[in-house]
Amino acid sequence: MSTRPASVVALCGEFVDLECSAPCSDCGGCGGRCQLFIVKDGQALRVSRAGLELIPGEQVQLVLADTALSRQAWLGYGLPLFGLLVGAAALQPLGNAAAGVGALLGTSLALGLSKRARRDLPRIEKARTALDSGVGRPYA
Repeated sequence: MSTRPASVVALCGEFVDLECSAPCSDCGGCGGRCQLFIVKDGQALRVSRAGLELIPGEQVQLVLADTALSRQAWLGYGLPLFGLLVGAAALQPLGNAAAGVGALLGTSLALGLSKRARRDLPRIEKARTALDSGVGRPYA
């Protein structure tokens, strides 16, 4: 499961605008360098509030399940590779140059499809404090 700390920027009805404040939790695939929770510069990430009571400035955690992370990896890497192989195989009977063109066209088409595919948005969890985790509590 991949997590990333964020802070609430604004509330917009059933949605909340967030600003990510640190790298992701490093799921092991990218070493914390992924762009999964990133939007265009200067824009906030808009996510469903999911019934949470939030206030601007509050710290939260963005959480993306492993299945959604696997789906994003397939869209980003698997689909373009599949397009490359299918494109090359489809035009191979016409010669090596045609196979190269087919690989290029297949990869381009698959990349275009992967960029337009629905992205899985992370869910929000309230950030845990030291008191929530039991640290610093006196013995009962």
